[in-house]
Amino acid sequence: MELLQGQFLSPLSHEAAWGQNRVVKVEPPGEGNHWEATVPGGYCWSPVAIRFTLTTSAEAGSRVPAIFIESGSGTRLAEIGTSESTKESHTVTDTFLREFGNNRLNQNLSSTGTMPNLLIEQGWKIGDATVGLLAKDAFTNITLWVEEFEIAFDHTIQKAERAIRDAEELEEAFHG
Repeated sequence: MELLQGQFLSPLSHEAAWGQNRVVKVEPPGEGNHWEATVPGGYCWSPVAIRFTLTTSAEAGSRVPAIFIESGSGTRLAEIGTSESTKESHTVTDTFLREFGNNRLNQNLSSTGTMPNLLIEQGWKIGDATVGLLAKDAFTNITLWVEEFEIAFDHTIQKAERAIRDAEELEEAFHG
């Protein structure tokens, strides 16, 4: 589905016109599994930040935290990684921020990745694409902060035309 300019903006309320901030909590998927979130029908998301905790098993190997963006048809459009890898037996909080440079924060306790300023359509997915994830590795505290826009046509012109017709009908009924 292609959105036209103004299709998801509504002048009826400030929240609809500018989007509403929403916190999306994702259920941990269980050991060795990647997580994902799907944009609900009727909405578009502009991700502001994504944060999750990865606890790696004692099994040797490097894990490189990353996220993906996938279209509703299943086409993987982007994979965005951090600049650091995580070794065995660590718990790391990874944060992806909109338009923020790759930096290591908190002395090896967390890493960041940069997301572009995107508008993700209904039915699209955003999720984990960590490279090297092992069977006993686990994700927790998965949180997305998004600006959420309701998909609704801008009905300003139609409402104005209806108001003019109503006024004309009222004037005709009043003046006969």
